[in-house]
Amino acid sequence: MNLQCEVDESNAQIQWTLDGETLDLANDDRRSLEDGNLRISAVNKNSDSGEFRCVATKNGESITSSPAVLNIICKYGNTIGH
Repeated sequence: MNLQCEVDESNAQIQWTLDGETLDLANDDRRSLEDGNLRISAVNKNSDSGEFRCVATKNGESITSSPAVLNIICKYGNTIGH
């Protein structure tokens, strides 16, 4: 699954948050940052449900996106796509 983050400013640093907490994408096996977009593989009901926001920072100023709310419903188990 991909969540897009479109930024007008070039060279802005992009981070993602989930329910207000910054995601540590450097140490995450299922989530990654690709051209500012958040890619989630093996979506998990317990750890991936909630409000995602893109935060773009440049020259010490940050802009935060509106939330993308992800509600995951799994008929069997907690993981989709592995």
